Amino acid sequence: MNSPVSIDDVCTKRTDKNGNVTYEFARTKAAKAICAKMKLAIEVFDSREDKPEIWYYENCSYIPSGAQ
Repeated sequence: MNSPVSIDDVCTKRTDKNGNVTYEFARTKAAKAICAKMKLAIEVFDSREDKPEIWYYENCSYIPSGAQ
């Protein structure tokens, strides 16, 4: 992984008139950030499985614990 994914990478930040900050998860923003910061791979779909697994690259190897 190039650098950690931060809350600002995956959320839209809003500040109200009182200065209170709230974060709202933004799926498109999160997907772009993850694709930009992580090497991902998806296995070929096997009809014996419910769905294919997502693998991510870390410490010189792919790890099969990504989530959809």
